[in-house]
Amino acid sequence: KWRERRKEYGKKWREENKEYGKKWREENEEQRKEYSRKWREENEEQIKEYRKKYWKESCDEAITRIKTIVEQDPTRYDYKVGEEIYGIIYLVHCKPINKYYVGQTTVGFDNRYPRGFFNDDGHRTKDDLKEDLEKYGEDSFEITEIFKVAHNKEELDDLEVYYIDYFNSYYNGYNETRGNHHAK
Repeated sequence: KWRERRKEYGKKWREENKEYGKKWREENEEQRKEYSRKWREENEEQIKEYRKKYWKESCDEAITRIKTIVEQDPTRYDYKVGEEIYGIIYLVHCKPINKYYVGQTTVGFDNRYPRGFFNDDGHRTKDDLKEDLEKYGEDSFEITEIFKVAHNKEELDDLEVYYIDYFNSYYNGYNETRGNHHAK
């Protein structure tokens, strides 16, 4: 019972102090980012072990599900004109070093990146992608805005996991997780 009371108190306090928290986060954004970056660097091995241990099973299940469907119907996730879709999987490929980023969106690529993939500060902040962009230039990257389509949320999450695994973009690419629904 005390956990419930503590949880309820915390929820109430956060609601009452929402503006204070927002202001504090804005004022300390650089410090928070630096602390987070430093912590991830210092704990990189532990993070990798945690991810391997807790994400592997659910990722493997998603990969198996999609692989089975694709083997039965290879065009199942290809875009067909006029088709009702839930979301898309998009692909960014750095051709000189064969590294990939696999992403998902339900609002369309142009709405997610209104100023373009490389000009959108809010989404692509991964340091090695920025470094490779500076080193090789935008022309060395190929963006496939509609790589595959999904008809519901579970399918979209599973497709993302499947293609992150397929292109090995978590271990040797730009993805920081093995898929969005496995990062939580």
